Amino acid sequence: LAEDHEHARKLASGLREAGYEAQEPETNLVLVAVDDPSAFLQALASEGVLATPGKPGYVRLCTHLDVGEKEIEAAIQAAARIAPSAIER
Repeated sequence: LAEDHEHARKLASGLREAGYEAQEPETNLVLVAVDDPSAFLQALASEGVLATPGKPGYVRLCTHLDVGEKEIEAAIQAAARIAPSAIER
């Protein structure tokens, strides 16, 4: 579980570096503010990254046993790729 929390902190940090407003996680859940959560989730899914809706205006990404360094980096890179073309923040 401690590793999941560390992965969540890395994910949030990488998303902030990519220009997103990602809250500092206290657990293994990362909340990211986006203008259009549905469009963002679809764009992420097209990149092979699954996430879920969060509270209004947010999406939620979850780290767990099956999410390692490679997957964290892939999620950050996918979010960075889709941001300029698919999502207005």
